[in-house]
Amino acid sequence: MKAGENPTLRGNIIGDLMATAAILLFIVALILIPLNRRKVRTGKVVAHSWDNRKALHRLLQRAPKSLFVRALLFALFGMLVIAPLTLLMRWSVGATEFTPLAHSIFKGIWAGLMAAAMTVPMVLQMTGVLQAPLPIRSFF
Repeated sequence: MKAGENPTLRGNIIGDLMATAAILLFIVALILIPLNRRKVRTGKVVAHSWDNRKALHRLLQRAPKSLFVRALLFALFGMLVIAPLTLLMRWSVGATEFTPLAHSIFKGIWAGLMAAAMTVPMVLQMTGVLQAPLPIRSFF
């Protein structure tokens, strides 16, 4: 961005929010998932049982076992779902241009709320008591 130029909903903010969502959730997942795994192993956190009536539980049970792949899935979710929904919300209320300071404040609050909201599925994923895998048709 050039000096004196305001961020707009054209390329610079779109790429900025998508990259922030992906990088932030990837890093948070890489840190949070192993921490909670260790807490469950040492008994500091009680493992929960999966409730197959809840869509989030059914979805999280299907996640791959690899920490890197799990973190990558959270990053893709942030980039392909959370960031576009945020941009759509900003566009729908007419907030298409911000001063650099206003954008920085918005982005800081947005990043904090996004990381806090995504912590719940990350923790659930690692503290669930593993059961027999669900048959594919019960997911739908």
